[in-house]
Amino acid sequence: MAVERLKDTIPNTDRLTVEFGRSIGDSVVMAQQPIEHIVLYSFREHEALSTAVQCIKRLATTAKRNGEPYIKSIKCGTTRPAENVRSLGFNLASILVFENDEDRRYFVKDDPAHQELVAFVVGKLGKDILVLDFADGVGDCTEVMRDVEEKHLAHAHNTASSAILIPQPTNDPHDPLNWSLWWKTLVMVNQGFFVISSVIPALSIAPLTPLFMETWNRSLTDVALLTGVTVMLLGYCNFIIIPCSEIFGRRITLMCCGLLNMAALIWSATANSYGSFLGARILTGTGASANESIMNVVVADMYFLHERGKYVGSYFWCYFVGLFLGPVISGAVADRVSYRWFFWACTIAQAVNMVALVFFFPETRRSYDDYNVHSQACQPPSNAVDQGEHKTESPTLDSPSALTISPECVGKGRPSRAQFNLWQPIDHLALKHVIRHFLTPVQIFFFPIIFWASMSMGCAANALLAVNLLQSQALATPPYNFTPAQVGYANFALVAGGIIGLGVAGPWSDWISQKATKRNAGIREPEMRLISLAPFIAAALVGLVAFGVGVQDKWPWPAVVVVGFGLVGVQVVAIPTIVITYAIDSYKPVTGEIMVIATVCKNTFGFGMTYFMNDWAASNGFIQPTMLLMAMTVGITLLGMVVFIFFGKKFRYWTKDARIHSF
Repeated sequence: MAVERLKDTIPNTDRLTVEFGRSIGDSVVMAQQPIEHIVLYSFREHEALSTAVQCIKRLATTAKRNGEPYIKSIKCGTTRPAENVRSLGFNLASILVFENDEDRRYFVKDDPAHQELVAFVVGKLGKDILVLDFADGVGDCTEVMRDVEEKHLAHAHNTASSAILIPQPTNDPHDPLNWSLWWKTLVMVNQGFFVISSVIPALSIAPLTPLFMETWNRSLTDVALLTGVTVMLLGYCNFIIIPCSEIFGRRITLMCCGLLNMAALIWSATANSYGSFLGARILTGTGASANESIMNVVVADMYFLHERGKYVGSYFWCYFVGLFLGPVISGAVADRVSYRWFFWACTIAQAVNMVALVFFFPETRRSYDDYNVHSQACQPPSNAVDQGEHKTESPTLDSPSALTISPECVGKGRPSRAQFNLWQPIDHLALKHVIRHFLTPVQIFFFPIIFWASMSMGCAANALLAVNLLQSQALATPPYNFTPAQVGYANFALVAGGIIGLGVAGPWSDWISQKATKRNAGIREPEMRLISLAPFIAAALVGLVAFGVGVQDKWPWPAVVVVGFGLVGVQVVAIPTIVITYAIDSYKPVTGEIMVIATVCKNTFGFGMTYFMNDWAASNGFIQPTMLLMAMTVGITLLGMVVFIFFGKKFRYWTKDARIHSF
């Protein structure tokens, strides 16, 4: 529904009311059959409720099927007790409208009246209940993943048995949600290539530690700082990257970062002193920082709720495969040619990726105005509305195409020419609230779910960093005596573990969530995916013990490398995938900010590790530092999993009034 056109037609409306009316209208038209009654209930008379009724009445007079109006009658009233609804007794679709916090409390999950009402409407009448929570613009992330009478929402495969599409797609073929599988895959491949090609040079110099110590006559701590400063900037630069991606677009932001990264790689290949190389590493952290957040933002732009786990998992797989392969490549190239050629090779890879981004990475950002763009290429089903009565050349309030969401567009759209422009229109609303982008990550850090997800991701990722920092120190000494190339090859075990984690974590958590949704009568809660963490927590425990105790007690290298490295590789992809997907499901409006704060937590701790990890292992052995990482990873993740499975919705309820829900 064109919001601005509705505002012109019905005075004194706001975005909230129009979106409310559109949600009802979309549900009705997509049902493709008449509905006996629409009943809107508020706890008191409210102007927004009356306006919504006007919207629906306009729909009732224009949208028809075989000459019959979709809506036979519309009723509006006020009610407080559930008995008033029970007394209606006729075939209905109920929409409950919460006007403020006091009203909302009557229908929270723990309220017996709410449970009784839902049981009555679903059980006694055989109808689903659609709860739209629009109090102060706050939307609940609990999703109705089922249909009113099995039909009224768009489905993943356009069949009633397939998953409901959340968010519901528009009728614009250029909407990233509607792009074809080919285009979405092309965008994801380019994003993944950027992540891998920028992570490899940023976090791959661990096997080169002895070489740098000898070349520049520097201590182990000084050389570790070359990684630490890059790690720090990878996190904190996202305080700038995310606002830029919202204001100017994902495309131009990513390309600017790619150019910075290319310059840093050329500098790294030509640096002739420790100070110069340190400067190049600082620029590397700045240019590569987009790989920490942009891909997940693009995933949220292009994919529906039931798909996100898999594609968030693909991001973490690309990220950590870059971490895994980087040491393999850097060690082998330095052993056979020169470490400088490693950076030249990375420069070439980054240049190839830049060319691919120009041609195959259209803009995925959607400003609010984008919802007013409707294309005639995608039309509702022919039997959905009577097109003969209203023939207009452009969508209007009286045009069914402006009022409906057609599932025919899903998977058949493609980017427009404008989405390939280097310079996209500035999002003035995002620019107006630019300070919000700097403050929001700080605010949401104190939300219990986001705090836990950030800590869990940070611990899992820094378990890998610990292995990365200590591998040369552990494997280049007796009894192993690995060469730099052999130390690099040991990271193939991490790659194998990461592949297993990618193949299992996202689909596994999505499958668990979908099964739980079916058992919960079609209502999906974000917490439903959390139980899928259990096997990966066990992998973290076993893997870190095998590495730390193994190298300390001189176990055979297969036990250390295959078991230790392999299981660390599994958990470092799986745990972040699940916890970050949970956080995004809970707070979708701040997807980018979630990645910013999670990355800052991860990289701040990682930066600190570069100062103490190697010296601690040299003085006290490998068990103490690795057991610290094991205890944090297992303890924090397991504790949060248990707590949020039972109380996650209550924690989300505590943050319901946060302004982020209106972003």
